[in-house]
Amino acid sequence: MLGGIRAVAITDAFQGVVLLVAIPIACTIAFHDIGGYDRMIEELPATHLPIDLTWSNMLLY
Repeated sequence: MLGGIRAVAITDAFQGVVLLVAIPIACTIAFHDIGGYDRMIEELPATHLPIDLTWSNMLLY
């Protein structure tokens, strides 16, 4: 029983490290590789740039 609890605790600790450290690092590296925010906006189609903030579509946001 104690071995199982220890295994679950180690697995949870590993998952916590992956979620809190590895995923943000991977996302930061990918963001840097695409060229940052400016490059991302350049590649975005013009139809996706304007934000229409009206009462009728506020629930979508």
